[in-house]
Amino acid sequence: MHLGEAHRKVAEKRHMNVVIAGHISSDNLGVNLILDEVLKKGKLRIIPCSGFRRFSRLKNKK
Repeated sequence: MHLGEAHRKVAEKRHMNVVIAGHISSDNLGVNLILDEVLKKGKLRIIPCSGFRRFSRLKNKK
């Protein structure tokens, strides 16, 4: 979410790409990845709220 000038220079020196993402988008990414793993083990009802949006990376099993 944050990158100071010193860290930016190190990343540039090492030819690294850096993605700066906002708080909610970072949280959504992490929580969605965790929920994908939880859902592999069983059913779970997920109710998106308070800025959270559910995006599954699991393939539909129909």
